[in-house]
Amino acid sequence: MSNYTFEQIKETVLKWSQSDISKQLAGTDYVEITKNEEEILLIDLTFEYCLAQIVVSKPIFAPYQYVSFEAMTLESKRTQETGKPEMVYFFYDSADMSENEVLNEVSFGVKLCSEYIPDQLREMYLNKTGLLSIKNENLCHVMHPDDVKRYDKDLIVSDFVCTDIESQYLVVKNNLISLRILPQVFSIK
Repeated sequence: MSNYTFEQIKETVLKWSQSDISKQLAGTDYVEITKNEEEILLIDLTFEYCLAQIVVSKPIFAPYQYVSFEAMTLESKRTQETGKPEMVYFFYDSADMSENEVLNEVSFGVKLCSEYIPDQLREMYLNKTGLLSIKNENLCHVMHPDDVKRYDKDLIVSDFVCTDIESQYLVVKNNLISLRILPQVFSIK
């Protein structure tokens, strides 16, 4: 169970957006609190190559407890080919997270969005072969949440090929499994 209530996390994220976030952002990035009401907090962020929104609410049906952070771009080749925005980053809190972990994740999202360059991951990793270097204690920090339970530590020694990019994750496959991982644990051969 999380160590925060809706009211606590809403107030914490609001304070963070008014002070800490300004330290992270460069002069071209922009933050706007578009809605601050009893039941919802909406923060819109504009970066050089993507738009993001942080939502703090009590959702009836959503993949998060109270906090969601989603960033999209219209600048990538995939977006231009499909005509649909491409997801750059996402984060959803859960009941097993602490308030500090939530703030760390939204800060990481702002950092990633500030540094985002369209198609950079695709150009660096797509169709490249490499190895995974994942420590089991860090699984939840480097692997897509849905893939953590599918991971087998013995897979580290086999070659993987990056077949796609989904948001901030590389989709890597070998002859046994497909996983979504963050780039820092994929070593190109």
